[in-house]
Amino acid sequence: MGAVSSPIPLLFADALYPREFTFDLAQSYTTGEDGKPLAQAIVSGELPINKFIPGCGAPDMKHGTISQATTGGYIVGGKTYRIQVCAGNVYNAHSAPSDILIVQVPSGTDTNTITLSGIKWPAIDGLSQARCSHLISTT
Repeated sequence: MGAVSSPIPLLFADALYPREFTFDLAQSYTTGEDGKPLAQAIVSGELPINKFIPGCGAPDMKHGTISQATTGGYIVGGKTYRIQVCAGNVYNAHSAPSDILIVQVPSGTDTNTITLSGIKWPAIDGLSQARCSHLISTT
């Protein structure tokens, strides 16, 4: 990746699939021996990234571009999203997260995409992946 702008845009097609990054709560039901439904709560999510690659700074998105489309994804419209990205290596270690980008997605469809281009990646050898460390929505 190096310290040059990424030639491949970072695409966020679905903010919540297969689950919310930081926390998700779901429910499932089974049938008890007496024939009555039994509810179960399923709690899931990803642990926060808090171990970083030594000497590796955060990706710089200040001079990049944000583009949106109303088709091709699963991001719900009518919400404001707070987005951070990290660079990663093959050992699943990550850079510090970028500054938070605030992106408003207009109402109208729930098939939106957000594409971040022109990200300046940290000048560290071995970076091979990009990760959305946070994609949080608010109304």
